[in-house]
Amino acid sequence: MYRTASRARGELAREAREAYVKLDLEDFPGRYVTADIDFDEDQVVLKVANSTVHELKDVMIEIETIVNGVPGRPRLREVARIGARSFEVVETGIFLREDDVVEVKTRIVRARPTT
Repeated sequence: MYRTASRARGELAREAREAYVKLDLEDFPGRYVTADIDFDEDQVVLKVANSTVHELKDVMIEIETIVNGVPGRPRLREVARIGARSFEVVETGIFLREDDVVEVKTRIVRARPTT
């Protein structure tokens, strides 16, 4: 119902889109939240971005690494809140040496609207 109404124009359609995102977010948080990998000196950091018009809470990211061909244990990092259409930089606790070869994969496990 919300999905169909969200395709229309006007205020009602905007409200339907926002309601649809709230519902869809529970099942498919990766559609609305991204976790891009970056490096801060010797640490892997994530830029966690919220593309919705809702403030989000309890955003959980799973991080998997392979360093020099050796898989690391999966890690979870939580972001307490991310503003609407905003981002947060999150430290992962994963530190590297200059000559390490690293592969990092992320998956958004959970995200909830604050309201």
